[in-house]
Amino acid sequence: MEKSTTWRRLSTYSVNRQTLLDLADTISQKIPPILQVGGPAIFADHISLIIYGSESSEVYRPLNKYTQLLFNNDTDRVMIEFSYKEEGDSLSARAIVVELRLGHSRTDSYLSIALQDFNRAREKVIAIEELLLTAKLEK
Repeated sequence: MEKSTTWRRLSTYSVNRQTLLDLADTISQKIPPILQVGGPAIFADHISLIIYGSESSEVYRPLNKYTQLLFNNDTDRVMIEFSYKEEGDSLSARAIVVELRLGHSRTDSYLSIALQDFNRAREKVIAIEELLLTAKLEK
């Protein structure tokens, strides 16, 4: 079993509900073929949205439960989190975790990917990172 991780600081972005839906769609539609696992329906239920406000945070799992058109005025940052693990023990099952955090400042924005796979884990992480970095993020 191979393991690979990556972490990258991102620029700041303007994010709206459609951006979040587009990113979730990218995760659920385009990552399964890279990992050669089941279809989009499997991944869609594993995508969460966490909205951090000045005094509290809200979690939407799956992400499509988020229905507001606009963020609250006190929204500080948002994070899309995707985690998936196949059946089996932790040492022999494929697993992936993606965290995409977008905030007001560069120190609040990053992309992190961790993958455990049977082969070519590093290549797959690079492909997933490239996919997400080229997804629709409004500057």
